[in-house]
Amino acid sequence: MKQQKNEEFLTREAIEARYEKLTLKDDFMFGKVMQDERNCIDMLERLTGNKIEKVESTVGQKVIKITSDSKGVRYDIYVEDENANVYDAEMQQKNKLSDVAILPKRARFYQGMMDLNLLESGGDYECLKTSYVIFICTFDPFGKDLCCYEFKNVCDKTTSKNEKIVLNDGRKILIFNTKGT
Repeated sequence: MKQQKNEEFLTREAIEARYEKLTLKDDFMFGKVMQDERNCIDMLERLTGNKIEKVESTVGQKVIKITSDSKGVRYDIYVEDENANVYDAEMQQKNKLSDVAILPKRARFYQGMMDLNLLESGGDYECLKTSYVIFICTFDPFGKDLCCYEFKNVCDKTTSKNEKIVLNDGRKILIFNTKGT
């Protein structure tokens, strides 16, 4: 009986030691930190440059699956703010080269699923919120040494005055590189 209690105590001690070693890049810790409203607001303001007074909802590990036989998504953190913005924040650690190669299409899919979730059947397109898909990478996915890669829809052609035409569809993809300078 005494030996069993010691083993139980050691197990608890080992768990506590492992918990103490967790960092923000750990999925569990990232979710716990971002579920705190103040932490979540601070992080999103720093990453997007948006001023956020309040978040309407913060959901960790939010799953969206449109039909039973379709591919779904599980967002690390899914947040809606009071300014009609919606955010998906993902902590991304490179596991293999193929993870880096699919990151752009994964971001596209995540953003598309956000839109499907936001607009009900017969809903007006003007009801679509501005959406941000944010990947915080512990590696440089594009090898250009930037801290932040920001993507939005811009026309490939320029006007006669050499102006770029921005689509202004309310979508942004931000990919952060923790190794960038």
